[in-house]
Amino acid sequence: MEIRLIEKTDLPEVVTILMAVYNGEAFGEGWTEETAGLRIRDLYETPGFLGLVYEAEGQVQGFVLGHVERGPRDRRFFIREMCVRPDRQRQGIGTNLVRALLEDLVKHDISALYIYSATGAVENDFLRGCGFFGNDRVVQMIQRL
Repeated sequence: MEIRLIEKTDLPEVVTILMAVYNGEAFGEGWTEETAGLRIRDLYETPGFLGLVYEAEGQVQGFVLGHVERGPRDRRFFIREMCVRPDRQRQGIGTNLVRALLEDLVKHDISALYIYSATGAVENDFLRGCGFFGNDRVVQMIQRL
């Protein structure tokens, strides 16, 4: 088992994992290899990008991707995607990825870690267990076009 910085050669496996997770029963989103590939490439090319992969048995088992944004007095990290292969979930991979990410962010003077999740999502229990908490001051608003 190894947690390491993502490399460009990891992107095809990351795309496969994203599709397996988000096209599964829990989400049913309908990602294609093309759309998932574009999503991951866009994230990978975002200024301030940072990504970690959890590798075991010669394969990427999970990943966390995001980017740093500057605030008025600090820098913050926003998780944009985090997935673990469906057959490897609930084995500590996600928790280990978050721990490794936190260690890395502290070394780089990042003051806060943000992630957005749907209200009532099953994943919220996992996120709370990793130390995340809700913020009543933040509201996400959407306008469909």
